[in-house]
Amino acid sequence: AALPPALRDALAPFQREGVDFIVRRNGRALLADDMGLGKTVQAIAALAVYRADWPALIITPTSARLPWRHELCRWLELPRNAVLVVSSANDLHGAHDTAMAEAREDADAKARQKVQPNARGRPAISRETRPVLRGKARAGA
Repeated sequence: AALPPALRDALAPFQREGVDFIVRRNGRALLADDMGLGKTVQAIAALAVYRADWPALIITPTSARLPWRHELCRWLELPRNAVLVVSSANDLHGAHDTAMAEAREDADAKARQKVQPNARGRPAISRETRPVLRGKARAGA
């Protein structure tokens, strides 16, 4: 898939090489570089290449969840509600708005299939998986 023009133009040559490396490896690569060299934008560019394969799950430290959503929306031209930020298992099972309702439907269906829950065709950002798994276990999945 093509990268959005603003994202493509923002990548430095070494970042484009990193994205190309990820693509050559069919998306199976680890970005490990010094701080401040643009790993986030490289990862977002790789996500854009594989957009047809979404949903995507992004695991971040708690403090990085909202900045990641901001960057995903910025670079991939997504509306804010297109990215599900998961703080706890309640976010997956307590539908507070349309996005949460869709995530709950998908989570329930995937729980029956013993698959990690995620939002319908959207990236989900979580701080860790243990609370989600504990919530899933309490739900009897």
